[in-house]
Amino acid sequence: MQLHTPPGRCFWPAIALLSSLLLVACGSDIEVNPLAPDTSYATQGKATVPIGTVDGRIGKSALQADGKLLVAGWRQAPASEPGHAPAEVFVIRINGDGSPDTAFGVGGEVRLTVQGSDTVADLAVQADGRILLAVNAGEPCVVTGFFLCTTAEGRSATRASVMLRLTPEGLRDSSFGVGGLVEAPASTNRLTLALQNDGRILLLRSTGSSRARVFGWALTRYQPDGMPDATFNQGQAVASTCQVDDAALLLQPDAGIVVGGVQGVWYADPAANPGLCLERLHTDASRDPGFANLNPTVSFNTNITLLSLSALPDNGFSAVGRSSDISSAGFWVSQFDREGNMDPTFAQDGAVQSLLDPTFTLAGAQRTRAGELMLLGTQQPNPAEQMPTTYQRVWIKLDAIGQAVPGWGVSGVLVQAPEPQQAQQLLQDTQGRWLVVSRARMADGGLAVVVSRLRGDSQ
Repeated sequence: MQLHTPPGRCFWPAIALLSSLLLVACGSDIEVNPLAPDTSYATQGKATVPIGTVDGRIGKSALQADGKLLVAGWRQAPASEPGHAPAEVFVIRINGDGSPDTAFGVGGEVRLTVQGSDTVADLAVQADGRILLAVNAGEPCVVTGFFLCTTAEGRSATRASVMLRLTPEGLRDSSFGVGGLVEAPASTNRLTLALQNDGRILLLRSTGSSRARVFGWALTRYQPDGMPDATFNQGQAVASTCQVDDAALLLQPDAGIVVGGVQGVWYADPAANPGLCLERLHTDASRDPGFANLNPTVSFNTNITLLSLSALPDNGFSAVGRSSDISSAGFWVSQFDREGNMDPTFAQDGAVQSLLDPTFTLAGAQRTRAGELMLLGTQQPNPAEQMPTTYQRVWIKLDAIGQAVPGWGVSGVLVQAPEPQQAQQLLQDTQGRWLVVSRARMADGGLAVVVSRLRGDSQ
């Protein structure tokens, strides 16, 4: 594997293939294997739920307060021509023991259609147990020209960003918005939800076009019933100052709203990506003039995408994402104080970055009880040769100051043996166990959601 080392950043050497069954490395004896399956969960630590199609995707997942797991995604009909094929959203709920929650929807699953070619972008659970979904909704269509997609009736297809809500039992909540729906202009890339402690809802959507080299985001706040919140920019969307897309959202303990984003690129051209740009808004949508990153960017010598922003115990926050150049891909992490200043005690100059493998994708990040940062990614061994497709999980562990944790794999990176499941998301339950939500193809060619529960930080 080739590693790229931009100046002023911290890196590790090449990593070797290790089995998760052996976590005795670099002279450190780890008595408890956090990657061992929790055999009390489902069947030997793994729950498998077929989604009944050969074409589909897994979107976001979330744990409820009672330990049940929600997994959202969509199943798609095969498309004969380029465009937006018919697709429906699904939400499944799995009990804390890994069994299907048959009290949810029909047999543990809810199916939703908004405009007929719909994909789920985000999912959040309210304090009262109601389930909020953000959906990219559109009509089925066929591409007929540049930025043109035509329906079977010959019309230009409509698209929109839609929020809808389910009751704890999985029924459509008709009291939300207008007729059960809240509609906003279509997002061009990413659609993100956040819930304030008072129940108000933030919806962040991309507004640019990477093909046209135009970037931006728009943030709107809604009342708990789905009506626009007039106390937030008079109920209108707030536009970005930074020309960035691929944005993520963080609610700080003092009610500050941080939005971070990067510019997307088509090719691995470091000059085309200025890096990460952060903005902070007050609760009335005005910008915080004291925030350090009101306009500047945090730059890397590679292309980056932003996975998430997450709060730290000292009111600071971290940003995690994927990094890539023309020949390889990996991860990056930056750490900031409350005011958006890069933390000089973290890694080198507040950031750490490593390129691992050209096929590397980042699935998720979680903090351990000891304050370490665990990243989960996947990569494909010999992708041009393998059939069927297999994936390796890549676990990266950093300590609180951004250094590789001794004894974890090779220089803080552990690569597991190939398997047919592709990890999509990493979650942590209240007992410290890790849940990996994956997508897998079954023997009959159909797709399935596979949830693995690992011992993680549990005692």
